[in-house]
Order: sequence, then structure tokens, then C-alpha cells
Amino acid sequence: MLKTLITIYLKKIKQLGQLKGYIIVPCVCMVLVNFIVLKSSLIAVAVGLLFFIRILLSRNTIVQLACIVTIVISTIVFFSIIKKSTVNKSLAKEASAITSVFRINPNSIKVNGESVQMQGQSIDKKQKYTISYYVKTENEQLFFKKTTDFINIKVTADLIEPKGKRNLGSFDYKEFLNQHEIYQQVKIKQVLSVTKGNIGSLSDYLSIIRSRLSHHIDKNLTKSVAMYVKSLFLGLKDQEFKRNQEALSQLGILHFFSISGLHVFFFLRLLRYITLRSGVIKEHIYWLELVMLFCFFIISGSATSVGRSVGYSTISLSNDRFKLGFSQLDCWALTMGIFLIYSPYILMQVGGIFSFTLTFFMIYLDPLCAKFPSRFLRDVYFSSCLTLFSIPTLSYFFYEWNITAFILTLLLVPFFSTLLLPMLVIVLIMSFVYLPPIILTIATVGLDNLNNLFTSISRVSIGKIVTGKIPIGLYLLTLLLIFIWLGLEKRRVGRSILLLVMIVLLPSMFKWVNPIGQVAFVDVGQGSGLIVDLPFHKGTVLIDTGGEKLTRTYGADDWRYYDGAKSQANYTVIPFLKSRGVTTVDKAFITHGHEDHYGNLLEINKVIPIKQVLFPKGAVNQVGFSKVVQQLIKDKVEVKNIMRGVRTEFRGIGFKSLYPIDVGDGANNDSLVMSMRVKDKRFLLMGDLEKEGEDRLMKVEPTLEADILSVGHHGSKTSSSPAFLKQVRPQVAIISCGLNNKFGHPNQETLTGLKKVRATVYRTDQEGMIYFNWNGWSSKLSLPNTVIE
Repeated sequence: MLKTLITIYLKKIKQLGQLKGYIIVPCVCMVLVNFIVLKSSLIAVAVGLLFFIRILLSRNTIVQLACIVTIVISTIVFFSIIKKSTVNKSLAKEASAITSVFRINPNSIKVNGESVQMQGQSIDKKQKYTISYYVKTENEQLFFKKTTDFINIKVTADLIEPKGKRNLGSFDYKEFLNQHEIYQQVKIKQVLSVTKGNIGSLSDYLSIIRSRLSHHIDKNLTKSVAMYVKSLFLGLKDQEFKRNQEALSQLGILHFFSISGLHVFFFLRLLRYITLRSGVIKEHIYWLELVMLFCFFIISGSATSVGRSVGYSTISLSNDRFKLGFSQLDCWALTMGIFLIYSPYILMQVGGIFSFTLTFFMIYLDPLCAKFPSRFLRDVYFSSCLTLFSIPTLSYFFYEWNITAFILTLLLVPFFSTLLLPMLVIVLIMSFVYLPPIILTIATVGLDNLNNLFTSISRVSIGKIVTGKIPIGLYLLTLLLIFIWLGLEKRRVGRSILLLVMIVLLPSMFKWVNPIGQVAFVDVGQGSGLIVDLPFHKGTVLIDTGGEKLTRTYGADDWRYYDGAKSQANYTVIPFLKSRGVTTVDKAFITHGHEDHYGNLLEINKVIPIKQVLFPKGAVNQVGFSKVVQQLIKDKVEVKNIMRGVRTEFRGIGFKSLYPIDVGDGANNDSLVMSMRVKDKRFLLMGDLEKEGEDRLMKVEPTLEADILSVGHHGSKTSSSPAFLKQVRPQVAIISCGLNNKFGHPNQETLTGLKKVRATVYRTDQEGMIYFNWNGWSSKLSLPNTVIE
């Protein structure tokens, strides 16, 4: 009966025969409406108008009708999403204390030391939340680690709004959560009760199977083997994977460890082989394939790349089974349309963009590759093109790409499909019966060596191209060039090579022609960090780096130990530097020996080498900073003392050291104070200098003035005396301080003093990064810009 109904339905679809080969057209309409409604994109409006005019000028009435229907339906759907999102966002701003029950999916539970992170749905409101909790005892930690079933957890907690983007170049976590319909975070204060949750659907059963498989793998396999099995079969990234993630990302092969078409097609081939060998007829295999695809989608975590692969495979298999006559491009477009309804923000996430664009490129590359006589040449051509076509997206989202990705892609595709995936399947199956230790040892040694090889290659800087974040216009232009290259009817060698060179060079060389320089007060939390990046990639200067102390630190043998903690620099200074295309920091000034001003220095130097570090002589009297200087010397970084009277001219930017006058203890009143001139503006950078130091400074600099003041000691009342502010009379005052910091910075006394001298105050705790732009050919500095408006 079910088969008959499906056949009748599919025959109705066949009547739309005139759309065959044109389904991409209404799909493009849906994509444009998606960006116009959800992102208010003016570019999408302009492209949409041109595209719609082209459709109206065509003579295909079926295509025109399909496009109009698609535009109307998608507009209604996407506006309903906006309406719902707007209501939820407004409610999210209201922080509150609650007592509520949340249903937790066991696969979302991540335990690291005393920290537990999970996702859940409130029983009463049916809203999704991210939930965090610090466990109180080791037994409580073990409970969350061993949980494999859905649980209902009753808690008292605080509901808070997620933090959004606070610096240029950084990840917008709030936007990411909102796109997944999560608008608030739950911070648990106390767990009142935990009960077993109900199982309401087949997907719930499959989720439990996934969780139990994960625990079985952890229990029976070694860490390295478990890492590969869980990431490639279940879509789970454990701590072992995260330790290797940076190396994989730098090499441009991280996508191999996200379940995608490679893995889906492997399991489809495996199923066909087993069923055909078992005597199952081809007509029945189709239904088994659909069941397998659905189960695999749930068990592997329902990720974007999996969903795209499963959706495309389902449509392609149905197309072949019922002889619908759709092209590969039609199947791709149908998958895209379905996915946009299921997950409207999919093309605003890097995973979705990569998944759909690379698949689109593959469809066009297949017939081109078929012209080559040998399999090796086809693979080289295919891998080369995909690597080149990924450069614009990598440059726009990750600010870098790696030449070695081409060679590794060429080697890893056959390695994964013919050796690694079959081996891991065998190991996983044997682990349920009997896994000989010798086989597990061989697999462990092999994968450990593979991980070490990836790490060693990633440490070699040759091949890594840091592009910086390219403008959206340049990104779209390079994508257009790719489409033009794919659409060339006559493939003249010269024209093809020229287009490919442009696709590579336009994003890779942009920073060398970028005329915009920036002075950026980075939001480093409770600390200070300033970056001066010159136009045309001429150089970069740091003045302090930030570096908050970790409030929870335990030994590695303590059950509360947090494994894999990253430096604050990885979320603040480093992403911004990479977004500007910076590969080397020319100078780093450290104002004094307190950790909130130098704490990120070593971590930055690991990722982006620093040529020279300058600091007052007394700074090394602080023990912590003295150790950092010793490490810098070991790393062959030039270190240099700087005191009052030193002038530094750096490629058009003038620095003058005004303080300290003599060698001090490296604390606040021994801070390096500098004046800096950028175009038509004078900056005064105070470090943590307090009122006593300000008095001494005014005596030796009686005519001290500034247009832009970096307020001393984060706006504390111990700095910025009325006499000092009256003399300097800044037009703009920048206060670097952490959101909700425990010191109460900035102090109201300081804010009142700044108001009296009519200074416009900008604060990193309220406005995130504060930055000034200037054009390489202009004589003026821009007004202050902020990341948080």
C-alpha cells in the first residue's frame, strides 16, 4: 500500500517534466529570498532584482510560475521565522532566576573536569537551551560521564543572554546559537532531582544507541582509535580530537573528520555489497538504503554535512529507482530547497556553505575529469580544482589556507575510502565480539603515527597562506569567477589558467593592497590590549596583550582538572590579528609587569611570531613577567628596555616614551606611558599609572595634551585625577575593562571627572572592541567605531 502511494505521488512529480534541468532556478530564488529576509542583505536585493527580470524575460512559463510560487512560499516561511526569532530575542534579554525541569539528550553532555556542558529542552516551554554546570563531587561527575539515556533534570538556575561578538575577527557565539533556535543559556546553581526521561520517537531510540555506542568505544578502544571511530562514524569530537584539531585545521583537512558524502557513499557501497551477496533483489535494496540513510543521519549526529549527503543520496536514489529523469544538478537543487526550509540559516554557516558549494563544484567537475585517460590524472585534476575553489571561502571565514591541503587531499581521499574506514569498521565490529590485542595495538600505533605526522607538518610554516578576512564583495567576485570557469564552453588553456590564477591571487593578495589601517582597543576582558595595524600590510605593533588569570586551576591528577584549556588570546587578540592578515608582529610594548597586561604574550608569540618586545626596566622585578622574558629570550625574540625620552618612528607612526623616569618595581606606578600620533590625532596611552605617577608625569610634561586618552588603570579611582584630566583635556576617552568585573571598573568618580572635561567615553565592557580606521592616502583618522552598537 505504502509503495503504491509513493509511486502515485512520484508520477505526479513526473508531470512537472518541463522543470527538469531548471529546478536550480527556483532554488536560487529561494536562496535570494532567504538572504533578503533573514540577513536584510542589500546585495541579495540587487542580485534578486536582476535575476527576477531575467526570469520574466524568459519564455518558459513553467519556470516563471515555479519561481513565483517559490518566492511567495519562502517569503512567508522566512518571515514567520523572523517573527518568532524577534520575540525570543526580546525575551532573552530578561535575565531571571528560575526553578525548572529540562530534558537532556545524552549525546549533548560534555564533561571536562568539574565543568559539564549540555543542551536541553524545557519541559514546560519546549524551548532549547545550552546548559552549564560545575559539579560539586567526583561521584556527580561520574554520573554525567556515564549517562546514556535521556534524563529530566530539575534545577535552580539563572537564565542569561549569550555573549555576542565582542571583537572584530572573533566568533559570534550568540548569533550561532540564535541560528539554532537557542536564545538563552542556563547556568545551574543547584541540581534538585534527576529522573529518567521518556522516549517519544524512533530518533530518541537512535540517539540512545549513539550514546551507548560512544561509551562502548571509549571503554573498549584506545584513545587514538576511539577518536577516529567516534568522529568518522558518530560525528562526536572528544578531548583527544580537540588536541589534534588545531593541526588538522591548519593543514586544511579538518573536513575529512566531519562526516560527509565520502562516509555516506562508503556505507551505501558497503550495504549494497552485503545485500547483493546475500541475494537481496535490487528493488528491495532501495528501501534498505533509505532506512540506512535515516538511521545514519540520526546516529551520526544530524550535522549539516551529513544531512546534505543523506538528502542528496535519498533524492538521487529515488530518481534512479523511479526513473524520474532529474539531472544531478536538479537533485542538488531539491536538496538545497528542502534544507533551507528545514534549516533556514544553513547558508549563513560555514559548514553549510562548504557542503553545498563543494558539492555543486563536484557536479560540474565530474564530466571534466572524465576526459582524462588515467585515474591518477583524474584524481589530481579533481583535488586541485576543489582545493583552489575552497580558497575564497577559507579566506572569508578562517583568514588562511594551506598549499599542503592539495597534496593531503589527493592522498587522504583514497586512504580514507579504501583503508582507514574499512579498518575502523572491522575494529568496531570485532570490539563487540573479540578484538585481539595485537590488532588493536597495530591500529593504535598506526593512528598515533598519523596524528604525529599531521602535527609535524602543521608546525612547518611553509605552505600556510594567511590572507586576512577578505571583503564580502571580493568573496562574491571570486565565487563568480569560479562559476565562469565551470561554465566555459571552450576550454582554452590560457583563459582557464588566467581565471584560476585570479581565483587564487585575489583573496591571497588582498592584504597587500588593503589601504585601511586600524588602531584597535581589543576587548580582552579585565585587562588591556591595543593593536596598531598599518595599511598595505606594512607592519603591526602591540601595546599590551591582555591576559586574565584563570579562576579555576587544578593539577592534572585532580578530577576537577580542565583538559585542553586555551589561552584567552585564542578568542581575542589572535583572531583579530589573523583577520588583518598579520603573520608577524614587529613590536610589542608591555607597559608593566602585571599579568592582565602581558599574560597573552607567549601564546601570541607561539601563533604569530613577535620580532621585538619593549618594556620598562623595572618590569622584570615582577616575578611572573621576569619568567616570560626568559622564555622570550629562549624563543630568540629580541627584548629591549625602554624609559622616558625614547622616540620610535615606525613607518609613519610616531611613538614617544614619557614615563617611567627611573627604574621602579614594575607595578602600576612604574607603567610605560607613551604618546602616539596617527594621522591628525594624538593618543596618550597611560598603562596602569595612578595619581602619584600622574603628578610626576605632569611635572616633566607641563604641556601634555591628547585628543584620545587611554584611561589609566581601567578607569579605577586610583587614576585620572581632576588635575591630570584638566591638563590633558581629551576629546575621546577609552576605558579597557572587563564585563561585570569584580573590581567595579570603571569607577563613577573617574566617569564624573571625564564628563567634566567633556570627553566622550567609550568602554570595552559595554561596546566591545573600539577601533579607529584610516586610509593610507588620507591625512585624517576616523571617528571611533565599536563592535557592539
